[in-house]
Amino acid sequence: MVALTALCAWLVAIPVAADAGTTTPIGTGARTCTLAAHADCHGVAARWTVEHHGDLHGIDLRNADLRGANLRGADLHGADLRGANLRHVDLRGANLDGVRFDHAPRRGRQNIAPGAVLISADLSGATLVGANLSGANLTGADLVAANITGANLSGAVMFSVDFTSANLTKAVVTGAIADSANLTNVNAYGANFTNTSLRSANLTGTNLAGVQWGNTTCPNDTVTGSGC
Repeated sequence: MVALTALCAWLVAIPVAADAGTTTPIGTGARTCTLAAHADCHGVAARWTVEHHGDLHGIDLRNADLRGANLRGADLHGADLRGANLRHVDLRGANLDGVRFDHAPRRGRQNIAPGAVLISADLSGATLVGANLSGANLTGADLVAANITGANLSGAVMFSVDFTSANLTKAVVTGAIADSANLTNVNAYGANFTNTSLRSANLTGTNLAGVQWGNTTCPNDTVTGSGC
């Protein structure tokens, strides 16, 4: 009986890991919020402290400082991330369908990109107008029908990204790696593909009028300065 009592006491003492998908209060100072679907978390500052992998659809994170957040696999569809600082945020496998990353009210360009991990993220239909996605890792991401007009994708890693029917008008894609990307029926009018690698990419039906080329590697491995 003594041994059984001791065993029960030991089991009770074992710490229980927190469920990263449950509602979690975040923020410092006067501005705090609880992470949940449709929550109002605009302007919250929560650097390097956020981890959530559950349902956050429709959440308002405008102008929030979420540097270093771990949101792998989270459902963020319909969320508002305009002006949010997502530097070094991990969004691998997250559902970002319909998320707004475009110009933030009174804040200039969105600062999502530097160091952000968007591997296999669902960005289909997302609004990325003027977004700064420079250096982001978008490997395998779904950007079908996304509006990426004027976005900065310089230096981005975009292996096997599906851009089907996306709008890349005047986007800056300099120095990016877009090998095996699907650019079928994409509107890339006036985009800058200087120093970009497009090996094995699908350009069927792509509008390449006014595109800037220079040391660009085309789908057939030809390096060109005049167009693929």
